[in-house]
Amino acid sequence: RLGDKISLTGNTKKPRERSVPNTFDYRHYLRIKHINYLFEGEKIVSLKRNNNVYYMLKKTIYNYINHFKSKSYIKMLLIGDTSEVNKKISHLFAISGTQVTLLAEIIIKSLKNMRCSEKLGYIMSNIFTFCYLFITNSPPAVLRAVLSFLLSSINKYNYFYISSVNIFLLTQAITLLINPFYIYDL
Repeated sequence: RLGDKISLTGNTKKPRERSVPNTFDYRHYLRIKHINYLFEGEKIVSLKRNNNVYYMLKKTIYNYINHFKSKSYIKMLLIGDTSEVNKKISHLFAISGTQVTLLAEIIIKSLKNMRCSEKLGYIMSNIFTFCYLFITNSPPAVLRAVLSFLLSSINKYNYFYISSVNIFLLTQAITLLINPFYIYDL
C-alpha cells in the first residue's frame, strides 16, 4: 500500500556509466531524479500500515479509477501513473500544465455558473490545483503550472501589476529553489 513502512533485503549498485560518448547518460538522468543507487530486492517485509490522510485519499482515487475498463489510460492522463501503459506511447500523454489549466478553468466556470464570485473561483481553483499537485506526486510541469496559476491569481486580486514575463521568471525561480535539478526538466 502507498506510504506503508517496509523493510527490504537485497543489493544496491551504482547505475552504469555511459558507454558511448555524447549519448544518453542513464546515471545523470537518475541523478536528476535524486536516485543515486539501484536496488535489487530479494525480500520485502511490511513493518507498519500507513494511516496518513493524503495516502488514504490517493488510494481512494486509485480504487475508484480501477473500476473503469480503461483504467490504465485514466491513471496516465489524470494522475500521471504510466506503470500500466506501453512505455513507447506514455510520453505522448504526459501530464502537463494543460491539465492544471483545464482543472482550474472548470472550477472557475462552474462556480461562476452557480453565481459565486470570481475571487472564490480562483481561491477554490488554487486549493484544488494544489491537491492535484500532491496527487500527481509533484512532477515539474505540474509544479510550474500550479505556481504560475497561484502567482497570477495573487497578482490579479492584489493589483500588483506584475507582467506575465515576470510571473514566468518568478515561477521558474521558485521551481529551481525547490529543486535545482528541475533545470534539466523542460
